[in-house]
Amino acid sequence: MRKRSTLLGVLAIAAIPVSAYFVGQMLSRRVDEGEAHDDEFRRLALMNGVDMQVTSRQFRHARIDLGMGGANIDLTTAELAPAGATVELHGAIGGLNLQVPPDWRVTAESDSPTNGLNIVTTPDHELSSDAPHLHVVSHAKMSGINVQVA
Repeated sequence: MRKRSTLLGVLAIAAIPVSAYFVGQMLSRRVDEGEAHDDEFRRLALMNGVDMQVTSRQFRHARIDLGMGGANIDLTTAELAPAGATVELHGAIGGLNLQVPPDWRVTAESDSPTNGLNIVTTPDHELSSDAPHLHVVSHAKMSGINVQVA
């Protein structure tokens, strides 16, 4: 009898993250907006990951929502809108990896001291004055952002 109750307890504990994963998958289907070729999109990574290669010819805005998840967004084949573009990160305990072309100017800001920002792109003084501008904004908590030239 005792072995049976122990086994049931272990199964109940194991069911929690499995259930959370499937709930995250269902929510992603409801929250995700836009496609890789659209000028704007939104993705949710809740206990999972997102991989996306953006092919927009007038990319303006992306919102990435993370909850114990990560996103890998490749912007190397995208073209920015003339006014530039913004990528926003929301959520907690996640990571965002952005790949950008070498001729883009990238700026970043975070409103949380618990975030990490790693921006490894072409230095401003090596870019033309009219270089496309990508602005990355993090409103996430305990998350990291990595932006690098691909």
